[in-house]
Amino acid sequence: MEIIVSIIIGVVGIAASWYITRKYYLKSLHDQREEFLSAEKDYRRIIEKYADKQNADVLVNKKLLEEKRITDCINRYVATGGGEFLITMIDTYSDLSNREKADLLDMALLRAKGRKAKDNPFRNRDTSEK
Repeated sequence: MEIIVSIIIGVVGIAASWYITRKYYLKSLHDQREEFLSAEKDYRRIIEKYADKQNADVLVNKKLLEEKRITDCINRYVATGGGEFLITMIDTYSDLSNREKADLLDMALLRAKGRKAKDNPFRNRDTSEK
């Protein structure tokens, strides 16, 4: 009898663990999809809005630079396996405001590990600093 109860408890535990893991995995996929669609809309909006104007190249190049920085951040995160080096690397981008740095860190971590930063140090800094 005790063996049957132990087996039932084990099966229930495995099922609950699987369910919770699957739920958070699907939530992570949904967040990634939403972030991708948001970036895609930004690209389209920028290209449509500035396709025939002189500053189109500047805005498109800025978006390409942002994507390159995200890719570099992902590669740094994968190579080091930690966020400290990533934060130091993002902090060297002096042309970005703290809000832009916070968004960059969130996007890089969302793409690298499937979720945004729990504690983003750039969001905690004074927004008037640069």
